[in-house]
Amino acid sequence: MSDSFTLFMDVLNKAYSDWPETLELQTEACPGGDGYIVNDLYEQKDLICQKYLGTTDEVIFVNIHESIFEAVRNSAKFIKSIKVKSLREEEIFNIFKKKSTIIYSSHDLGWTDDYKQKLSVFLV
Repeated sequence: MSDSFTLFMDVLNKAYSDWPETLELQTEACPGGDGYIVNDLYEQKDLICQKYLGTTDEVIFVNIHESIFEAVRNSAKFIKSIKVKSLREEEIFNIFKKKSTIIYSSHDLGWTDDYKQKLSVFLV
């Protein structure tokens, strides 16, 4: 297990506590995109992320909650209920690394070098 994955798991375990233990997933057809939304999931993720806005760990926790959101949303195509801690950690890690790489390499998103440095430890 890599050091970056071990560090990620520490952060993920903290992030899990922000989510309900179990999520009920109701999908609804939506034109465009990939054709569906998960009712109330986006709003729930935004509420969770709000508590991290303006903090020194904003870039890490907003990114990890976005990654959890994406993993839950992907699962909603196949199931109606999920325990958040039963999500595949490797999938969340891969989503997180992909999003972190975009943030780290972008000059347009407004993240300072200090924030990017926080993400760099996950990209090794």
